[in-house]
Amino acid sequence: MLYTKIPVKKEINVGDGNQIKIEKHYGWGITLGVIFFMIMIVAISVWVIWLFISGLVMKLLPLPDLLTPMSPGLELGIPIASIGIVVTVIYLARRILGVKFQRANFQKANLQHANLQWADIPGGKLMGANLQWANLGGANLRGVNLSGANLHWANLEWSNLQKSNLQDVDLRGANMQRAQLQGAKFIKANLQKANLQWANLQGVKLIGANLRGADLRDANIDPNRIDLSQTHNWKEARWDKKVYEVLIQRYGEK
Repeated sequence: MLYTKIPVKKEINVGDGNQIKIEKHYGWGITLGVIFFMIMIVAISVWVIWLFISGLVMKLLPLPDLLTPMSPGLELGIPIASIGIVVTVIYLARRILGVKFQRANFQKANLQHANLQWADIPGGKLMGANLQWANLGGANLRGVNLSGANLHWANLEWSNLQKSNLQDVDLRGANMQRAQLQGAKFIKANLQKANLQWANLQGVKLIGANLRGADLRDANIDPNRIDLSQTHNWKEARWDKKVYEVLIQRYGEK
């Protein structure tokens, strides 16, 4: 039996004997802590900019009674320290606010509108799950079995779906910009009007997939290696001009 925390908007009904204990994932303490650190970042950034401008003014127009120039050490140390603080806060926020699952079994689960941003679900089972309108931005779904799942209008931007099974998945209108899709299997998947801009599509399998209206501009794709011989409506997708020309040469106008 599975118990975990998920920030959701609606109740979750899980099949195959699993049960989810719903808890509020973003408490006031965490929220206030993140806000405090963000305010500190802004304050430090403003201070650094002020010191930089004041130092520049002192060099161009000395005003010893109004401004005090920075020492050489501060000129280099303050920006480095500020960058370090920003990177640390972003990393901690991602670790704290992210949801982690180890080989989770969400078969036929109702996860509609669920917020699983930055969730870590490697090797999980989501066969037949309802993830319509779910937020999976930045989630680690490497090797996940999503066959038969509903991802209609789901957000998968920056997600990792390498070597995942997306057979018969409904991905109509899904946002998959900048997603890592290397080796993913989109066999018979419905990708109508899906946004795949800047996604990595090296080694994907699109046998029987429907690409009508899909946006593949600026995607990382090798037109000489991808197999579209059994892909439906690929000519009606949006491609980069050079990629489309190569595909037409390979498969002809028919």
